[in-house]
Amino acid sequence: MINLFEKIDLFFIRHSDSGGINQLRQNQSLNFFDQEWPRALISTLEENEYFQKELRKYQEMLKSGQIQADYAVELMIQYIFANFNEN
Repeated sequence: MINLFEKIDLFFIRHSDSGGINQLRQNQSLNFFDQEWPRALISTLEENEYFQKELRKYQEMLKSGQIQADYAVELMIQYIFANFNEN
């Protein structure tokens, strides 16, 4: 079974390591990232009940075959940008 949370974690780590964070900041106006990102973000997401509810929903859709993993991750990333931006 694919773990969506791990894939989301990897997405942010990959962008952090590749310098993609600057592009993400410019495109999404993400002001809440600091030097400790993506660990700070992942910790926040792990503790957020609304995010966890959304994650479970997509995990179930993935499990039942209603959605593909890459698309589920993309939707969750959009959810994060829409709901965890401090602007």
